[in-house]
Amino acid sequence: AIHHVTVHQVAGRLSVGLDLEVDGNQSLGVAHDIASQLETSIRSELGDDIEVETHIEPLQTKGIKGEDVSTETLRVITSLVEESAKQVPLLQDLHDVRARTTPFGTIIIFHCLVESGTSVAATHEAVDTLERSIRTAYPSAWRVVGHAEPKEWKDEMIDIS
Repeated sequence: AIHHVTVHQVAGRLSVGLDLEVDGNQSLGVAHDIASQLETSIRSELGDDIEVETHIEPLQTKGIKGEDVSTETLRVITSLVEESAKQVPLLQDLHDVRARTTPFGTIIIFHCLVESGTSVAATHEAVDTLERSIRTAYPSAWRVVGHAEPKEWKDEMIDIS
């Protein structure tokens, strides 16, 4: 898997940086060969004078076992998420808060609404701010996943139940 792709110009030259996830049980030698092949493919597509840097990290090859937290713990987490969200006025109507325990810590998931005309950059910054606040307030949070939806999208949804 590839993520955190960054493309920028440096002194008129294209530079690409990316994170490459490989099986964490592989040797560095094998992982580096995979990264080098990817870098060669990118250069053949975009030109030999391009700078390509890969950051190799372990891919989890097995799923993580998780369980829903207790009803009481979910109430505590939901309250914490709602309180933290008050500091991020761009985010509205926090809903669908879920939390799961894993061997690595708690995964907290939430949805929120944002005006549809808000830029992706501003929305992302607001969600990131809330995610950081939640991790600070709930130290056992291993991962916090915020999902922003356009407010107007929810307004237009029709209840078909």
